Amino acid sequence: MMAYLVLILIAPSYNSFAYEGRGIQTYFTAPARFREILIAKNLVTVAILLCEIVLCVALVGWRVGLPTTPVLFATLAAIVFSIVGQLTIANWASLSYPRKIEFGKMQGQRNSGMSVLILLGMQILFGGVSGLVLVSGRWSGNPWLPAEAFAVLAAAALGGYFSSLDSFTQLAEKKKEILIDALCR
Repeated sequence: MMAYLVLILIAPSYNSFAYEGRGIQTYFTAPARFREILIAKNLVTVAILLCEIVLCVALVGWRVGLPTTPVLFATLAAIVFSIVGQLTIANWASLSYPRKIEFGKMQGQRNSGMSVLILLGMQILFGGVSGLVLVSGRWSGNPWLPAEAFAVLAAAALGGYFSSLDSFTQLAEKKKEILIDALCR
């Protein structure tokens, strides 16, 4: 269930301006900074993911019972690490490789090739890092090691996310014409 949540539901964030169309122009004229726009878009994604995660945890807890405390904390910290880390990269991909998608049209709608490649690479990278942390916990025999490692990684991901927002605001201003051209055609 967690693989579904992280692999499938985070994918639209890699092209978060796909459905904006001419509305992208209002982002540059609004009194809000692009930082707040990115935070708002990411909060919607996190809210959807949080609802799905709560539902999945409830279903798994009901059917097989909750895991041990170290496993539960490791899973929650890994979810924070993975979601926040991917949202940071997704913000960059959304600004660097925008692609317009028309709402309601199914045929011929695809994300940018680079966005899909970045998404695949990040899924492999985050899965590999998570796998190494879990294997190191198993190898060391310390059940709390994955929870501690994921907590450190989650804190680093959160710090990276908030520190990158101002850079993404500058990137959006620099690529304003490219964004408007790509999404308003």
